[in-house]
Amino acid sequence: MKIAVEESGFFRCRDNAFEASVLCGLIVPDSLTATVRGFTAEMRERWNKPELKASRLRPGQILEVAEFLAAHPIAAVVYVSDTTMTTRAAVARQRIGQAAEFLRARQRLAADHPADPRLSEIDQVIDMVAGCSTERRMSDDDFIQSQQLPELILECVSRACGRYWLPEWEPDFERFEIVLDRKLPGDLKAGERYVHEHLERLLGSSRRFAIELPPPWRHQPRHPFRKHFDSPDGEYTMLDSLLGSRRWVDSRDDDCVQLADIIAGTVRRTIEKGLRSSRRQAFETLRLVMADEHGWCFHFYRYRDAPDPDLRRYLPLLRAWPQEPRFTRRVGGVLVA
Repeated sequence: MKIAVEESGFFRCRDNAFEASVLCGLIVPDSLTATVRGFTAEMRERWNKPELKASRLRPGQILEVAEFLAAHPIAAVVYVSDTTMTTRAAVARQRIGQAAEFLRARQRLAADHPADPRLSEIDQVIDMVAGCSTERRMSDDDFIQSQQLPELILECVSRACGRYWLPEWEPDFERFEIVLDRKLPGDLKAGERYVHEHLERLLGSSRRFAIELPPPWRHQPRHPFRKHFDSPDGEYTMLDSLLGSRRWVDSRDDDCVQLADIIAGTVRRTIEKGLRSSRRQAFETLRLVMADEHGWCFHFYRYRDAPDPDLRRYLPLLRAWPQEPRFTRRVGGVLVA
C-alpha cells in the first residue's frame, strides 16, 4: 500500500487576503501502481510535461486526471486550512504550548537521568518548535505543515484499512510505503526534518492518534496488516514497522506524488474561487475519491481556540452525497448541520 503526500498553498498566516492551504495523502494499492505509472507516463508524453502539476495543467487536462482517479479504486485524504482559521495568534499559542510540553518532558527525564543523551535532542526540538533563533528553527509555514503531516499520514493508514478490508486486497497490505515531496534538492527543510526524525514519537505520544481495524480483521491474526504491523499480543500497532518505509523525494521522480499534487491543487483553487473555479468539474469528479465513510470530502485542520472557518465558503464542497437533515457532525471542531 502506497501513501503519497503533497501540498498546495503556502501554509502561511496573512492578515488580509484569503488563502487556502491543502495537504493531500493519495492512497494507491500496490496492485494499481503499474496502472498509475502507465497513465502518468502517457499523459506526460501526450502533454509534453516533465511532470504532472496542477499549476501547469489546463482545466481539461486536470479533469482527465480526475476521471482516471475516479475510475479506479484509489482513495485520498485531504486536510484543509486557511488564513481565516490559521491566524498568527493561534499559531503562536500552539508553538508555545507544544514547546512547553516538550520542556515538561525534558524536566522529568533530567530528574531521573541527568546525563541522558536524549536531553540534548529534546533541547534541539524545543528550539525548532518554539521558534528560537537557531539554524534549525522552523518558520511558521513549516510549523503549520509539520503539525498536520503526522495526523494526515495516520488518517491515510486508517482510510486504507477501512476502504480495502475485503479479502481481495490482502496482498496489498504486505507493506506500507510512505512518500513525501521534498522541497529542497538533496536536503530537508526544518519542518520536514522535524517530521522525519520525530514522526513515531509525535504519533505515539498522543492518545488522539489511533487506528481502528475493520471488525473482520480482529479474528485474523495472520492478516498481512496484523502479521506485519501488530504487536504479538495484538494490543497495539508497531509504528516503527508501519512508518519505517518512508522517503522524501523530488516530485518529478514519483508518479503518485504528482497525482496527489493535482488533487491538492484542485481542492485549493476550488475553495478559493468557488463556483467560478475553472476546476470545479474536476473537483466534482474527485468527491468520491476523497470521501470518507461518512461522505466528508475533506477535514479542516485548525488549532484549539482558533477561529472557525467561513462555512458559507465551504458548505457546497464538504460532502460527497446529500446529508440527512437530522445528521450533524463536528468537522475540525466545527458543528456542521
